[in-house]
Amino acid sequence: MTGGRGFIGRRVASHLEAAGFNVSAPCHADLDVLAPLVTSERPDVVVHLAGRSVIAESWKDPAAFYGVNAGGTVNVLDYCRRVDARLININGYCYGRTEVLPTPESEPLRATNPYALSKLAAEESCNFFRDCFGLAVTTLRVFNAYGPGRPTVS
Repeated sequence: MTGGRGFIGRRVASHLEAAGFNVSAPCHADLDVLAPLVTSERPDVVVHLAGRSVIAESWKDPAAFYGVNAGGTVNVLDYCRRVDARLININGYCYGRTEVLPTPESEPLRATNPYALSKLAAEESCNFFRDCFGLAVTTLRVFNAYGPGRPTVS
């Protein structure tokens, strides 16, 4: 699991462990998605949650957000391709502002900030690896994640 010590990742990891799965959730210092992933582990499934997520900060450094969220996803995809692991990619904020609530998956995808642009690029990379390499990829679009431990911006 990437991002297994982050806001959503901590909860996903604990639920998977409680369900009896063997979960490896290294911290950022132990697993940098910007570097090619090399490990002796051969997981069946990788849950990809690593990335930058504070939208207000994405306006200050769009290149860094794109690099981590899109480039990091490509590194994870390539790792999954090399070790023949399935990928569950967690994504969000891909629809922009929509008039349709609840928003259906058929709604057009629209980047309205640098964070969304980086996540759309990550999702397109997942589609590319699925179509061109036959990688088993599932993308889940998570919305309005909040609660104790959520990073805030002042």
